Amino acid sequence: MPAKETFATPWKDLANRWEAYYTPPGRPSPEDCQLYAKYVRRALGKKKSGRALVLGATPEIRNLLHKLPVEVTSLDINLEMILAMNRFVPQCEKDILVRGSWVDNPLKSGYFDAVIGDYSWSNVPRRQWTQFNETVARLLTPAGLYVHRVHLVPDGWQRESALPIVQDYASRPYSRQLAFELFFKLLTNTYNKRDRSVSMRRIWDDLASFWRAGKFVRGASIPGAGRLLADLHKFWGTTDKTWQIGYKSDLLADIGPYFQLGESVKANDYDDAGCVEMWICRKRP
Repeated sequence: MPAKETFATPWKDLANRWEAYYTPPGRPSPEDCQLYAKYVRRALGKKKSGRALVLGATPEIRNLLHKLPVEVTSLDINLEMILAMNRFVPQCEKDILVRGSWVDNPLKSGYFDAVIGDYSWSNVPRRQWTQFNETVARLLTPAGLYVHRVHLVPDGWQRESALPIVQDYASRPYSRQLAFELFFKLLTNTYNKRDRSVSMRRIWDDLASFWRAGKFVRGASIPGAGRLLADLHKFWGTTDKTWQIGYKSDLLADIGPYFQLGESVKANDYDDAGCVEMWICRKRP
């Protein structure tokens, strides 16, 4: 199966579960949206209007852009996903929807004041990162900004047993956001240094002893854990989706030929297990 299909197909059925189970840090939080808006305004500078490109279908980003003086283009290989997300975007008719690859597309060079991504690197196969970075840089104006959230491996990371991780999160007051915070911790814990990937399949493997015949079997010993894990299972099902992440120093080396990191900032309205930053990058001359 081609790489672009491998990375797009698992998202085709997610729209129906998006509102119920997909919470920060998976989707942008209110603070993330404030930060995105701040840096898009900065990208515009003194211009009265501009152009913004959204990599993907993220409703929160599209909605915040509709409040700014920008033409909004959404680009994704999976147009069905963008259309499914439209029900969360009241002014979706304003968007220019483009079906195409983030890595290789015919969009006009030097056209966009801002390119906005949410874990965009994570969803591009590692072998295509060079071409992806070249493409994003090509699309930006000389003063444009690439603004995106990045999933990092925390410095000093060491692999842990899943049991104490689940116990820790289960001891906190339940919320659906807590379930997704647990997911990010478990996902980062599956990091493979060899190919710099994390995987849902490895999460389910780590949690294998928690389940029997499709049911959670450690509820008595870990009160509250069953509900959190059930939320994750309802959202992700049995997907084996894989993402690419890395240490901050490694990612900076990867983008060095194309971008200069101007700022890195963090939202404070979710627990990201120390692994999420928003990067504001300028392309190199």
